[in-house]
Amino acid sequence: MELSGAVTQKVLFRPTLRVGFLSNVRMSAIDRNKSILTSRRCHMKVLASAFSGINKGKDSDTCTTWAPQRKASLDKLKASLCSLAAFAALTMNPVPGMDMDAQAIEIDSRVPIADAAQVLPKGVIESKQEQLRSLERDTGYKVRVLSRYGPSDSPSIEEIRKGWQTDERTIVVFVDPSSPNILVFNFGPEIQKILSRPFFTELQSRYGNLFYVRENGEARAVEEALDALDVCLRKGGCAVPPGLPYNQYIFTLGTSIVGGFICGATLRIKPQGFVRRSWVWALLFSPLWGTLSINFGLGPVVSRTDDPVPLIANISASIVAAALVANYPDVADKVGLSVMSTDADE
Repeated sequence: MELSGAVTQKVLFRPTLRVGFLSNVRMSAIDRNKSILTSRRCHMKVLASAFSGINKGKDSDTCTTWAPQRKASLDKLKASLCSLAAFAALTMNPVPGMDMDAQAIEIDSRVPIADAAQVLPKGVIESKQEQLRSLERDTGYKVRVLSRYGPSDSPSIEEIRKGWQTDERTIVVFVDPSSPNILVFNFGPEIQKILSRPFFTELQSRYGNLFYVRENGEARAVEEALDALDVCLRKGGCAVPPGLPYNQYIFTLGTSIVGGFICGATLRIKPQGFVRRSWVWALLFSPLWGTLSINFGLGPVVSRTDDPVPLIANISASIVAAALVANYPDVADKVGLSVMSTDADE
């Protein structure tokens, strides 16, 4: 009986819970609607006070509790107005050189350079156009330059082909100052026979990278790239772009010195076993020091420049480094340094 009574009591109690729950839901919905209406009235009053400086009304006390939201709304409104004003200023007064109008870029067969982005000064444009015309007369190879901001379909590929009458012996240099690397090369099959893709990759990475442009400027980068193309096309082809950058030369000099150190260290090894002379050890380790001193130390210099000074400097650095390491006890004594004697020194 106690069990049945407990069950009856629970059943009678359930409707009370449901009624209470529904009443709480109705009350919370009413309160939420009131808060929304209050916040909207306060928001309108804040906007009105922001422009007129007046904040009066019977609900002014209620709106005082909305101060943080009022400040945030005013900040957002000011930011939106500033952004709108900046957009209008840029639209009415565009930055020079950033004209994205399709009609601004004209491709003319008589003009090798279409500088819509205004990368090159006028004097440089005239000299480079004459240089490219002379290259076309002497070799039959065409080099054309098109500068513009960002990826654009104006002018289209068809317009470029018709305007410049491109063929298999044409190179088109695209210059985009807004890109991390400002240079892009398009070339025909006949060009690829004398200038390989690695050539254009190195030319792009040497003069079009962000660091070179930051230090030397966009105009200098375009000029150097066109000069390199002019030299190689007149020579009938190049394996690598001409010229030895300073950073690359420092790398070749460092590898030459390290190779000399290794060669000198092998000359200090005491003859033993089948090795009867010390210089035999240098021959056995030649793949190591020869790769550093010859392949990395002399190869880039010989292939990129005809100037004998860097070549002589690297060879001298390797010889001096090898001689210092091979005879370091005598050198240390002459300098006045103390050297610990070893079996190899005896």
